Amino acid sequence: MKKLLFSLRCVVAALIAAFLFAAPKQLDEALGRNFYREWLSGTKPEWSGVITLWHIAEFKSEKGSLSAYLENIAACYERKYPGVYIEVTGLSPNQARERLSAGEKPHLWSFPMGAFKAEQFNALDLDLPKFRGNLEPLRANGAVYALPYMYSGYFLIGNTGLVQQLGLSWPSISGETSRQDAIAGTLKEAMASPATRRYGALCSPKLYAAKLGLTGTLALEGDFKAGQVPFMLGDARALGDLNRKMATGGFTFDALPLGGFTEQVLYIGVDIGAKGGFLEHGTQFIELLLTKGQQLKLTALGAIPATAFDEVPKY
Repeated sequence: MKKLLFSLRCVVAALIAAFLFAAPKQLDEALGRNFYREWLSGTKPEWSGVITLWHIAEFKSEKGSLSAYLENIAACYERKYPGVYIEVTGLSPNQARERLSAGEKPHLWSFPMGAFKAEQFNALDLDLPKFRGNLEPLRANGAVYALPYMYSGYFLIGNTGLVQQLGLSWPSISGETSRQDAIAGTLKEAMASPATRRYGALCSPKLYAAKLGLTGTLALEGDFKAGQVPFMLGDARALGDLNRKMATGGFTFDALPLGGFTEQVLYIGVDIGAKGGFLEHGTQFIELLLTKGQQLKLTALGAIPATAFDEVPKY
């Protein structure tokens, strides 16, 4: 009986070996395929690879929050294009310089305005969206090499209940060009109102107030946070800090971006060394980044979308 079983095993093994030897080429190809991914996508990927994206930011908190934002968009892109992976790395300028010195380089760059020149990047072949205010692409010799996708600017922040209680008004914005004039007019009226004499009408760094042509005594930040002052001028980080503080208990507030001047604009471009699928998918990722849906997500970070929309984003 044992000899019979041994003989049967030998015969089966020989048949399997013969089948594998004579199997068609398609079997060999199928063994290396991911049928689950192909079933999800419906088609075999035309191109696959890992696209690296370096996000360069000066401040650690911004590096983290915007890196997470870019990772979220990368995940959306990867779902649409199976086989394409986008690896986001947040770096400080010094860290980026060290890695460049070591011979490393990404396919995509997210960087502060003025950090790089046009020759660092591939020319972009895409339809340009309308940008806010005076934001402009990075151009050279008639070609576009990098595009702005967000900026961290200044905001008018108003204590909603106190503004109503004191009989003050919120700026009425009829267009992007009148934004600063409308905000300045509202603040001048508030600073001249008898209702704001005790604590003041506006908490603001002197530079911000001067840019709007405001004069007079400025209120204390502590009084604004205590609910005694109706208005505050602050940057995106101040808005984010206030939002987190008030989430645990405090007054409700409205925020409106000033526009017209800013300290930081972030751009994105495809490295000059990226070719083929890296260039194609890198460009398409930038197009996704600049869509309305992805741009509006920036408001949750206290940042301002670079592209313009008909409505004013909510903060």
